[in-house]
Amino acid sequence: MTGGLSLFDLPVEIRYHVYQFLIPDGLRILPVPHVDIASVTRRPPNTNLLLANKAFHDDIFDYFMIHATWKINVQYSFNFFRVDPELSGLANWRLLPHVRKAEILVTLDLRLMQEYPSLGLEAYCVALRQRAMVASQALSRCHDLQKLVISFKDTTIISDWETKKTIMEPLLLHLLPGVICVGTLSGVDSVNLRAFLTDTSLA
Repeated sequence: MTGGLSLFDLPVEIRYHVYQFLIPDGLRILPVPHVDIASVTRRPPNTNLLLANKAFHDDIFDYFMIHATWKINVQYSFNFFRVDPELSGLANWRLLPHVRKAEILVTLDLRLMQEYPSLGLEAYCVALRQRAMVASQALSRCHDLQKLVISFKDTTIISDWETKKTIMEPLLLHLLPGVICVGTLSGVDSVNLRAFLTDTSLA
């Protein structure tokens, strides 16, 4: 008398259909504790699933990392700076090398500049550039990275493309052009930004 089939006797496509019910897709934001990165498409497998056995753990974890999209915020926000002031948490995050899909959202906020008049556009961009540099260096360790969406939200109504461009340059310094995609762009310099990112992503 032979035993029944196990889950791993099924083709990977069938197993992934099963995992889709265990880890459903859907818009959600799940921050990683002490790291300025969040899963925005899928909730990670719960502990009971991961502890079932090693083979199942590895298989469902791989499924999750293939399908999850991770978002990193590059903005001058004290809330984000409290979570991960130097992005050192991101750089040392143990799952980082397994990331396949990510989005970086750069935000220039007019209200912040109004609240802090001493924070001029140049100083603002310098702070964001430093954060963008660390993010790009961290993502360069993602050897399986297939897609990086770069989005830019600008409410400053200040047209100064040359200064704002300095934020974006580090994002393109350490990453392969073939993985970069243009996301949602807004602001007075969005046309220049789209041309800059498009030329780079197609390089």
